[in-house]
Amino acid sequence: MVKANGRDRYMTVGGGQEWNEASGMMINRPQQLFDTQTQQYLNAQPTQQQTGHKGSFEEGKVYTDANGNKAVYRNGQFQSVG
Repeated sequence: MVKANGRDRYMTVGGGQEWNEASGMMINRPQQLFDTQTQQYLNAQPTQQQTGHKGSFEEGKVYTDANGNKAVYRNGQFQSVG
């Protein structure tokens, strides 16, 4: 990692699960890479609020995060695959 202002330029942030009231179930959130210089997430998908439509994920496709966790994208949400 490249140092910027005496700290790491990039850092990994979060990941984990979040309760979704609409679906009544837990959804997985992937770990993300954050650029401390630009203050932006490097691998972030645009949100529905930013674009006016859902991200470019394919319905029914299984995705794997940086930790190897798998989730299928259904009805605009990720659901853990066991």
